[in-house]
Amino acid sequence: MTCQIVDLLHAAGLEAYRVPRFKCDVELRIGNKVIAIESKMRSKGFGWFYKWLLTADGLVIKADRKPMLVVLPLEKFSTLLGECASATETSAHKPLAQPSPQQAGPNNQQRTLRRAFLLLPTIEN
Repeated sequence: MTCQIVDLLHAAGLEAYRVPRFKCDVELRIGNKVIAIESKMRSKGFGWFYKWLLTADGLVIKADRKPMLVVLPLEKFSTLLGECASATETSAHKPLAQPSPQQAGPNNQQRTLRRAFLLLPTIEN
């Protein structure tokens, strides 16, 4: 399963590696951030997640006294991150200009993705 994860992330243009160690299964590198990804597979243990995802693009779940988690299909997650990474690279090479009023701020989807990305734990190198 970890090879499938790495392959999907690579297909989206992201830098990901299988990590054969106890701490995590896959490392995803975006800029100077390293995100440790643990993979779990159960025959029937996550059935509710899949049922709920039939009518939604993603889930936000929370246990008592625990932080909220985002559950997205891996393909959607890798596509979103890949699009953000390529948009960042493209804009990094453009000269700074005053945005028009229509471009003044990020749209709601970009703001939500940024907030979710900031919640992801990082591994210090």
